[in-house]
Amino acid sequence: MTNRSDHARTAILTALRELLDRNPISDVSVQAITRQAGVTRTAFYFYFESKYSALAELLHGRTTAAMLDKSFALRTPGESTPALVARVIAGIRAALAADDPVWASCRASAGYEPEIAEIVAAVEDAITRRIVEIVSAEVHQGAQPISTDLPALVRVLTTATVAGSAAAGVGAQSAHLDRTIDAVSALWRNALWPR
Repeated sequence: MTNRSDHARTAILTALRELLDRNPISDVSVQAITRQAGVTRTAFYFYFESKYSALAELLHGRTTAAMLDKSFALRTPGESTPALVARVIAGIRAALAADDPVWASCRASAGYEPEIAEIVAAVEDAITRRIVEIVSAEVHQGAQPISTDLPALVRVLTTATVAGSAAAGVGAQSAHLDRTIDAVSALWRNALWPR
């Protein structure tokens, strides 16, 4: 059973998420959030110190989702190397490079909001750890990555994936996106399973 205070808190978070669909966090005011949520400013400040602490609350769920995402599971029996790479890239794109207004607002405000910077770093670190586990298992199966520093290698490949997805996503046609994903896939394959 949800009580009234839970309803107000949920309404605030829902309102913020809806407002972020239309505006960056820098353009969203507490007044706009409370108006959209149908609550008072006092109610807002009962739950959150600022719009950024409310944004941080929206981001907390992403850390858990990243940890549970099957995209970052070990290779399944019978799964080919290209299929494994495609699955990992899809997971990275969904978690870090998606055109998600909450994630975009968090990335934009991480430079000046320490709480959000910590959460963004935690999401990225969680994903890196999961991918390092995959790569470590592949090394035990005979893969020979181009670097023995697996966390650094994974961070470089993840950054390339995010950057490629961002460049391909801005008004790009699907053929351009396909070529970009093909190039990123080749980077992963050649970095982890060089010939």
